[in-house]
Amino acid sequence: MKRLVTLFAGVGALALRGTAQIVVSTPLDLAITDGGGAVGVQSSISITTPLHVIGDVNVSIVIAPVAGDAAWNGDLYAYLSHGGQLVVLLNRIGRTASNPDGSPDNGLQVTFDDQAPGGDIHLHTPVVQPDPTETQLPLTGSWQPDGRSGIHPSSVLDTSPRLSSLANFNGMDPNGEWTLFVSDFGTGGRARVLSWNLSVVAAVPEPVTLGTLSGVGLLAFALWRVRSR
Repeated sequence: MKRLVTLFAGVGALALRGTAQIVVSTPLDLAITDGGGAVGVQSSISITTPLHVIGDVNVSIVIAPVAGDAAWNGDLYAYLSHGGQLVVLLNRIGRTASNPDGSPDNGLQVTFDDQAPGGDIHLHTPVVQPDPTETQLPLTGSWQPDGRSGIHPSSVLDTSPRLSSLANFNGMDPNGEWTLFVSDFGTGGRARVLSWNLSVVAAVPEPVTLGTLSGVGLLAFALWRVRSR
């Protein structure tokens, strides 16, 4: 009998109806310590759902300058973590051997998506104001995460390998806590996190009907009969 119960459970888990999207967001106003390094700010979102298999994850973030200052995106480091996985979203974007200060863009209003047509956010071209005397514009649009994990922000470059992506979460259970962490590894320019949004696509199990159970039960019984002879 235990073997038959296991077989039923396996069939129910493999049959999928399709996918469903889970979207959660939180408004904030978290000032990031200028030059704080590893001492940053974090915000957590908790998901409770009957769905258990992640198929895709996107995350949107709004970071703005503190009033009267500039954010300077090239100072920022950020990651998303869940269930023991950590994906680097920002690692001092725009930082290269010839430009150690990174991107001068003034904040972010972006969505991170592994398939984003904008490509690797670390390599984006800074948004230049028509009038060079004005503060830089914020970076907008949809971008692939920086992904340069395991590399300290003080030494990361455009040539550093990208070792993480949002696909790291695929196949995991979406339930539980998701945490966004943001910090500042440069000096000059102050930023704050205004909001973030998490979008998770997960598989929807197909309910096992009585007819399906009967068919599986007959098949299992037939196999048991053959083995018992």
